[in-house]
Amino acid sequence: MFEPRNYHEAALIRSRELWMRVGFAVLIALAAVYASKSTAPIAWFVLVLGSQVLNVATGQAAKRDADFAPTRIWEARYLFVQFFNSAAFAAIGPFLWFACGMEGRLIALVVLMGGL
Repeated sequence: MFEPRNYHEAALIRSRELWMRVGFAVLIALAAVYASKSTAPIAWFVLVLGSQVLNVATGQAAKRDADFAPTRIWEARYLFVQFFNSAAFAAIGPFLWFACGMEGRLIALVVLMGGL
């Protein structure tokens, strides 16, 4: 049976866990900078930070109203932002794998398996 999507709950959780996701991104960026001796992961962190803020901002309408009924356009935009957010977070994986040696490969596996 079809269950309606609860964007209100999703928006509440995404908003509440924002600082946890940003904290993980800080740790990953610091590890990547340390392992690669490069400042390139800082650009990744800025991208992730922006995508996380965009994600929370996109869900504000659903967060405010427990009975939120999304339009198709709102739902498409929200899902696209979720996709972009996931893609931005996972984008560090290849850098870790190829530029950071064995430690980077282990971190890349953890990041990609985490599915943030």
